[in-house]
Formats: sequence, C-alpha cells, structure tokens
Amino acid sequence: CGFVTDLPREAGPGRGRSVSNLQLGVGVGALGFRAVTYVIAEPCVDVKDGACVDECPVDCIYEGVRALYIQPDECVDCGACEPVCPEVAIFYEDDLPSEWSAFAQANADFFSAVGSPGGAGRIGPLPYDAPLVAALAPKD
Repeated sequence: CGFVTDLPREAGPGRGRSVSNLQLGVGVGALGFRAVTYVIAEPCVDVKDGACVDECPVDCIYEGVRALYIQPDECVDCGACEPVCPEVAIFYEDDLPSEWSAFAQANADFFSAVGSPGGAGRIGPLPYDAPLVAALAPKD
C-alpha cells in the first residue's frame, strides 16, 4: 500500500535506511499519512534525561516542557537513540507497547505548530507539550 512500514526492516539499531522520512516524501501530510518512526513514550515524561539527544546524529529530538519528542520527518530511523535511553521510553512506532500507543499521535501533535524546523538545536526548548503529555499528572 506504499506506507513506510512496507519497507523491509532489519532488527536492531541502524535499520538500513540512510535518508530521512522527509527525503522519502512520507512525512506528515506529504502523501496523506504520517511517517512511521521512533516514538518517545510515557517513561520520559518529567525525566528528559537527554542521552538520546546527545546520541542523535541528525538533531531530530526536540524538548518540550515535560518530555522529549522525535520529529518524524527529520528522523533517519537509525535507532541510535533507543539503546541509550535509561528510562526505556523510546520505541520504534510498530513496537510501541499498547499501554503507550497514544504517544505516537502525541508525538505528531507536538509538531503540528512548528512543523519540521530542521534541527532541535536551531530552535531550542519549546514552551509547550503535546496535549496528552500536558494532561498527565506530574511524577513525584
């Protein structure tokens, strides 16, 4: 059917794709569907360790007030962020545990206002979160 998920995927980090989802033309709205990529889920909320930000080779992990978010159009799907997350909060979208499935949409919602700025370092932390994250009770 032409979705990114129809492409072959190897196991583990560096899943074999060397171009960004934006370069493939499969970003949000580009072909009428959202790119499949990595998602940062609930364990990151109110933690924001940042090891994933340091590891990301394309600077596609953006900071909100309470969580970090992966820009699906800028992500090259390398998987470098996943193993360094101490909270085990990063999942390939197809592997996202069902209890955190809403975080895939929350990740996309976070970027609805800014689109694809071309790198988190260019704009710095953003003063908001996805509505799902903003509505969560603060962690102790």
